[in-house]
Amino acid sequence: MGLLPRVFWRAAVALLCLAACVAGAEDEVPEKVGRVAKKAAEMPRIASSADGFVEIVAADVPGDSMGFRLPLLRFTTQLVGEIEHAYGLVMPRADGAGLVIHALDGQTNDVRVIARSGRRDDGRLVTRIYLPSPGFSSIEALRLEIVQAYLRAWADRNRPDVHGQAAAEPPMWLAFGVLRARTADGAHDDIRFVLEQWSEHKLPPFPKFCLELKIATMQDAVYAGYLVAWMKERNLLRAALEGLSMGNAWNQAEFLADLTGEKSEEGQRQVFNARLERLSHAVLSPGRASDWDIKNFRRQLRLDVRPVEGEPEDAATHTCSFRRAIKLLAERPAAVRTAALAKMRELPLYAVRRGQLMAATSEAYSEFLVMLSRGASAEKLNELLDKAEYQLARLIGGRDENGQSGNTTLSAPQEDKAIR
Repeated sequence: MGLLPRVFWRAAVALLCLAACVAGAEDEVPEKVGRVAKKAAEMPRIASSADGFVEIVAADVPGDSMGFRLPLLRFTTQLVGEIEHAYGLVMPRADGAGLVIHALDGQTNDVRVIARSGRRDDGRLVTRIYLPSPGFSSIEALRLEIVQAYLRAWADRNRPDVHGQAAAEPPMWLAFGVLRARTADGAHDDIRFVLEQWSEHKLPPFPKFCLELKIATMQDAVYAGYLVAWMKERNLLRAALEGLSMGNAWNQAEFLADLTGEKSEEGQRQVFNARLERLSHAVLSPGRASDWDIKNFRRQLRLDVRPVEGEPEDAATHTCSFRRAIKLLAERPAAVRTAALAKMRELPLYAVRRGQLMAATSEAYSEFLVMLSRGASAEKLNELLDKAEYQLARLIGGRDENGQSGNTTLSAPQEDKAIR
């Protein structure tokens, strides 16, 4: 082989190697770019509320450029807005967020809602909430921690001297009560629950039942909601938070004295019972009869037959059913007719603005009482009472003539659901 062919051959081999290297490099570039893009997508990013109070830190979810950031931001800012609207609070502006929610990658069985509060280098208070598995976190637990973080930040940002004493921590039951009483429906559910216990003598004596409130039980959660609804009625929440801003630790005994306007337990108990008595006649849900309304109405379906003028001195007082009153009419006509007249005036008050079924039931019983007060025959009275009891059965069943439900029910704290 001559020199020229040998040189040519070597050059050809070199060109082939170079082409192979270039081709390999071209294949590697997209792969490297893909790895860089994937790494960037996995880096956490921040979404902030308009006022800067809330920040959501989360990485992108494959196929969704916002991941959990936008849903969590909307959820949190909506809840904060509800709290501010319900209680007339406004969060003072400050540099940096006061609430930061970290939505982690979810590659764990940990579904807790983990809250930690502390101060940044500039001294500003910040609450950080960590969601290891945000797709399965408890919504109720997250709501509670958001409200607690809001109350904590509000007290801190309203300190008279930002460089002075730190604000005191709000009790967790207060946050739970603020959460439950932020809507009229939630507050009314708690009022009905307390009324139910009170009317059946199951409610612990006041103020004992609310001196050591916890949120581990449904009962204490409802008590917390009831107390905060009462605070809202008396515009006491802001004043309570301002006390925390001054660095004064929460004192439950002093709070109850402010709430009732009484220092002695007996005075507080009287105010508490007087409020429940007033609420027992209040229309909490206009146009509908709740379970409490129905039970309270049914408790009135008895007659207090008391001695009247002309009866023997030893005449007894009877509290009897309407059916029994029909039989008693023959023995004590004046006393029964007088009692029926009083009940006829009283009973409709328990049905006012509580829906058509309740109104029809009250009207049926009123017709019976009118005839009882007039001393009608037993046959006629039993016929009218049968009609009234039929109306009551329809009311309890909660169905109107179109088969639609006409009643509301007592509500316990809602079952935890997950952010999906």
